[in-house]
Amino acid sequence: MGQACEWAVVRCSGGWNVISNARPLRRFDYRVDAEEEALRLAAAAQKRGEEVRVLVEDADSQMRVLNVG
Repeated sequence: MGQACEWAVVRCSGGWNVISNARPLRRFDYRVDAEEEALRLAAAAQKRGEEVRVLVEDADSQMRVLNVG
């Protein structure tokens, strides 16, 4: 089985980036908006039968896994 598709929501200067494969996909002003986008992308990939994982940088700069559903 291949590696899971992965998205991460990380802080950037004054906002939040959704990244995949170490490349920024889109920037948001608010973390919640970036989380929603990452979850939307993951849900679409999951519908295609892919394994998915979404990570979010928390207040302590640790990455935590979000439940895709």
